[in-house]
Amino acid sequence: MKTLLTFYLAVLSTGLFSQYYSIHAYILRLPASKIVLTRIHGDDLYTIDSLNTLGQDLSFNLAGNSPTGLYRIILGKTRRAEFMGGPPQSIDLIFNRENISISSDFNFPADSLKIIESEENKIYYSFLNQHNQLENRFEQVYQIVMNYPKSTEFFRSAVNEFDNLQKEQRKLVEDYTAKYPGTFASRIIKMYRTPYLEGTWTEMERVLYMREHFFEGLDFGDTFLLNSNIYTKKIIDYLSLYRNPNLVQSEQEDLFIEAVDKILSSTNQDRDVYGFILNYLVKGFEKFKFEKVLTHIADNWLNESCETDNRAMLLKRVESYRKMAPGKIAPDIILEDMNGDPVALSGSDHKYTMVLFWATWCPHCKSMIPELKEWYNKKREIDLEIMAISIDTSKTEWQKVVTNEQLPWINCNEPSGWDGKTAIDYNLYATPTMFILDKNRKILAKPVTFYEFTQDVKKL
Repeated sequence: MKTLLTFYLAVLSTGLFSQYYSIHAYILRLPASKIVLTRIHGDDLYTIDSLNTLGQDLSFNLAGNSPTGLYRIILGKTRRAEFMGGPPQSIDLIFNRENISISSDFNFPADSLKIIESEENKIYYSFLNQHNQLENRFEQVYQIVMNYPKSTEFFRSAVNEFDNLQKEQRKLVEDYTAKYPGTFASRIIKMYRTPYLEGTWTEMERVLYMREHFFEGLDFGDTFLLNSNIYTKKIIDYLSLYRNPNLVQSEQEDLFIEAVDKILSSTNQDRDVYGFILNYLVKGFEKFKFEKVLTHIADNWLNESCETDNRAMLLKRVESYRKMAPGKIAPDIILEDMNGDPVALSGSDHKYTMVLFWATWCPHCKSMIPELKEWYNKKREIDLEIMAISIDTSKTEWQKVVTNEQLPWINCNEPSGWDGKTAIDYNLYATPTMFILDKNRKILAKPVTFYEFTQDVKKL
């Protein structure tokens, strides 16, 4: 009897008899498509299950030991999204070991959402609806206090409304977190706290105050919130305070370095959360080729005292940027040209060479190459040759585009694409990518856009 009881308890502990919870959705006007249930972790989505449906009723089951957090049902694209390349329709739901039942409309999933069963989601969406209404009113009043003459009675009334709306927003957060303690919804709702702004401040005064006080009252030590997108949302909101489209990249990077220092000094309450945010920042700045920011992170935030499991991986990634930073010597390149003859970068007898990585399928390449071609044929005033390296794995497609477009420079192909030796040597992760080199292959500049290329050339 004791042996049987021990076996029974062991089976329970392995989850063979674990409980399952249902997610049921009735989606009006749902077209026949593949529906995917995903789990949200920051900006990443992990597929949990999928189904093909011809009707409007959807059902998924989640094991009782599934992580508490935000899940997303991806419904598919509208015809407009298909045509314009937009995102699919989707619904985000909190799972916290309870059955979920909802209804919605495929064309307006968020606006038409009704929570039939699930206390967590009733709390969450009740808060979001009230918060969004206040936010919409706040945005309208904000435009008035920004632009209306300050000497008028109407302006003073607008400032009063501006102040009252902020108080209402703050009270809304406090009321929900106090009324529903222990819920996952309240964990997310706490992160909606924002600093109080004076209605009479200028735009710059508000921005500077937000930069300084943004993280006050926010909890970046809650590992449960890693199973949502709230941390990444707050990081993006904060970085937007430093975004200035009028700056060149080097100037923008200086501002983002200031933002990074504030972010990482304000979000180090928990090792796992801190490691997640570090990795998120590195991936984001890597995507936009902000290598100055990446180097700053490596030099100042990835030292021995940095206790995160991602440290070694992050250091390795950033170290690859250091090897290809201005002032370093670029690796030699030996590839075949259009005729199949080998061409070596070290064999160039020009004073400068610009190495351009591109691909026939790259939309940014398609828009930049005609500008580069015009500069090369009509405006080139220095001894600079271009070595354009396609990472197309289809040699035929590459040769076809080079011939049709009559690209006038040295044209080579890396047949192994992203996995080729040249792509790996140059730490290639996006196209187009440019390196301006001197005759000794020293990296002089790494322009990101055609405009930056022309500005860098003027400095030679």
